[in-house]
Amino acid sequence: MAKNSIEKAAGEPLTLELGGKTYKIFPYTLGDYVALRSHIKSQRITDFLASAKELEIEERTKVLVELSSQTISEYELMQETQSPQGMIFMLWRALIKSDPNLKLEKMEDIIDDSSMEELLSITEGLNKSDAEELKKAVGEAAID
Repeated sequence: MAKNSIEKAAGEPLTLELGGKTYKIFPYTLGDYVALRSHIKSQRITDFLASAKELEIEERTKVLVELSSQTISEYELMQETQSPQGMIFMLWRALIKSDPNLKLEKMEDIIDDSSMEELLSITEGLNKSDAEELKKAVGEAAID
């Protein structure tokens, strides 16, 4: 990655109070975007399985194989980071670097209306700068 990205990653994390606890928010890394890709795939499979109970096992298997082999494009990835679920996932990824015991399922409990505007601002800033660094680091072909 570019030098400024290394400096940013090594710099002081942001601090934020959520649910009465102070958290450190670290910059996103390539690993966070890889984790988001996996999370999107897993969620698609979970959603399909929840709605496909009436399908024959052979049909479910075909669809599961197809879902598992699909790639998540850069566009889909960036769109997901703008959705509420994607923002929560990426914020969780930024927070677990300082609190590895924090569970994704608990994120909705600790985010309230008063912190949502600040969180949106933080995640938007992290998304814009890191998305550009991500493109430079791995190139669009590797992301698609």
